[in-house]
This record gives sequence, C-alpha cells and structure tokens, in this order.
Amino acid sequence: MLLGNLGISYGSSILVNAGPPIGGTIGYATAPFYQFDSVTVTSHLVDTYGNSVPNSSVVLSCSGSGIPTITQPSLTDVNGNTTIVEGPFNTTGNFKFDATVSGTIIDGLWFSVLPPVPSNLTLNISSYVCDKSIAGNTVFIDNFGLKDPISSNPAYITAHVSDSRGFPVQNVRVTFSVPSVTIKTSLPELWLDYTLGQFNAYAIPGGASTLLYGGQYYYNFSNNSYTLSGSPTTNQFTVTTDASGNAYLYFTLYTSAAFYSDCSYNPSNTVAQESIINATFNGNITFTSYTFITVY
Repeated sequence: MLLGNLGISYGSSILVNAGPPIGGTIGYATAPFYQFDSVTVTSHLVDTYGNSVPNSSVVLSCSGSGIPTITQPSLTDVNGNTTIVEGPFNTTGNFKFDATVSGTIIDGLWFSVLPPVPSNLTLNISSYVCDKSIAGNTVFIDNFGLKDPISSNPAYITAHVSDSRGFPVQNVRVTFSVPSVTIKTSLPELWLDYTLGQFNAYAIPGGASTLLYGGQYYYNFSNNSYTLSGSPTTNQFTVTTDASGNAYLYFTLYTSAAFYSDCSYNPSNTVAQESIINATFNGNITFTSYTFITVY
C-alpha cells in the first residue's frame, strides 16, 4: 500500500517444523545413586540441524546386572524432551540407558548404583522372662541367706542398621558390649548379702559362648546399696548384619542372689537383672538401651 511516496509492507509468520530425529542425549538425575534408589532419565531429541524434535517416540533399554523393569516414556514435549523415573535399583553395580529413535540408537553414559551408607542403628530389646530355680535345701552363705541360682535358654537382641532413607544395610559389623549389670529385688526390705551377674553372648543358639559381663556385687547391710569387688569382666562381641540389616545377639544370663537370713524371703518374690546393652558400628555411633530380665 502507498501513502503518498511512503510504502508500507506487512510481515507474515512462517512455521518451521523440525525434521525427523537423528540423535540426541540422555541424562540422569541426580547422582550419586544408592541401592534402592530410582533414577530419573531424560531424553532430548534433535534433527539434522540441531532443532528440538517434539511429539516423537523414544524406546529405552538398560544395560547392567539386575536391572529393574523398564517403563517406556511418553512422546517428547515441545522442547524435544521426555522424562521418566526408572527403578528402584535393588542391586548395586554399573548401569546405562540407551534410547532408540527411528532406528537410531542414542548411547547413554554409564552410572553407578552404590551400596547404601549406614547411618542409623536401633536396638530391639524387650523384657525377658526367665525361670527361677530354688535350691531344695536352704543354702547358707556365711550363715546368712538363701542362694537363688537363675539361668535360661538363649533369647536374642536385634540390632537393625539402616541408611538415612530408612533402607536396611547389609554386611555391617555391629559390636555389642555390656558395660553394666545390676541385680534388683521386688521389695526394698529384701536385703541382699551379695549377687553375681553374668551376661553371655552366642553367635548361634547352642554354640560357643562369650562372657560379655561378669561382676560380683556386695550390698551394704543398712540401705541395700551395692559396691563392686574389683573390676568387672567385660568383653565385646561382633555380629554382621544380614540382607534385612539385622544383627542378632543371642544371650543367656546367670544371676545368683544371696539374701540375709533375717529377711522374710519366699519363692514369690521377684529378682531382676538389669543390663545396659551397647551396640556400635563404624566406631562412632553407639546406642544404649536397658533390658530387664525378670525372674519370678
């Protein structure tokens, strides 16, 4: 159109479509990856001129040992991208994803799935009830009291190791120790002459035992408090976690309590052994818990 000697022209838009996909890239988010993680896989498609190719189909494949079931992504978006979450990866090792587009294979880089890092340890300890055995005849110790020997079949304590996500961690060495054992009675007027407390550990029930704690306590006549005669015997016991992240400490107890003869003792009275259990892994994380072994 002419306006006097001035010419005015109007532009028009031209739609340029991307050509067929001939290649692209594959990326993963977000490393590092650990066992039981899922991996976000993003594919980007381009044509001969480097233009992003939308609305195109991508077929993924995975290489590695113990690969998860592959979920195929939807068509690429307007930016030529398609994103899908694959996994979880239940085994460790090296893996890579490839994409096939119109007969062209896009090679992805290898990535590693690492073993989980142990960060938490919990102890599962419940009250453990033993049987009480009373000697057939009254046994006098220095002319005082009744001796009450106690023993039991192995019970067990579970130490569970997990990573920061709560997943179990296998092959972690957990070290158990028992720094303290105390013998208690149900009634404060049951004055004790002395007690002997032992805590024995087993790798498997019926196997060889390891004495984790052995101590002799002498009680004060007036207030039922106790003192140690010399240093107690203490040891450590190490167990490796299984595929469920559990390490089991099997144990037995032996408690001997001698009561003053002027106490009104009878078989219905309760004797309890209170033990402090430590479980440590990697040398820097220790959890302490109490367990009451009740005898009645």
